[in-house]
Amino acid sequence: MKKQFLDVTSQEFLLELAENLDTDSKDMLNQGELVIEDADFYVRSQVTGLGGQNDLVSKSDNEKVGTRNIDRAQLPSLENLILQGIQVAYGTDAAEVDSAKINYSTKKPASPDPALMNGEIVIEQDNKPLITVPVDRFFSGADSNEPKGVKDVVWLKSWRLVKARRPFYIKLKTAEGLSIGTAVKHHLEVRLYGSKTRKR
Repeated sequence: MKKQFLDVTSQEFLLELAENLDTDSKDMLNQGELVIEDADFYVRSQVTGLGGQNDLVSKSDNEKVGTRNIDRAQLPSLENLILQGIQVAYGTDAAEVDSAKINYSTKKPASPDPALMNGEIVIEQDNKPLITVPVDRFFSGADSNEPKGVKDVVWLKSWRLVKARRPFYIKLKTAEGLSIGTAVKHHLEVRLYGSKTRKR
């Protein structure tokens, strides 16, 4: 790898887990043809009425600006994500079903939906959970005064590797035996922050 890397910690993490990368990524890494840059992957989804385990991104979902920048539940070729932080935000509307039109917040609702707030967000790849985080951990009593993506992110002490060109899933598990209400339209935004590789 060449010295253009500015994020030395991410570089070291990637080298440590290089054997887990796909063949193309490993070859490019060994040839010094991968660089590391900031990553921000997101999905916005309507979750009204959901119960049990639900995929927020699936193989049938195409990339759609404003709704998701993940295409068909996988990262592009050579784009391996070093997952360093997760953010979840929530919004409702009386009737709007388009998740791109919703204003999202990390402020805990005055009357939180128990099925949602007592549920879990799971990031999964290769049929194994990479991480599971309780939904209520992402919310606080007030909106963050910091720019989005700073203070209201759950930063991970133990980073995870999401591999390129391998299906991965962002799942919402509602509290067992409960379903999200239907009196209004409920929407959830999940963002994955960290560093990603790309071809030089």
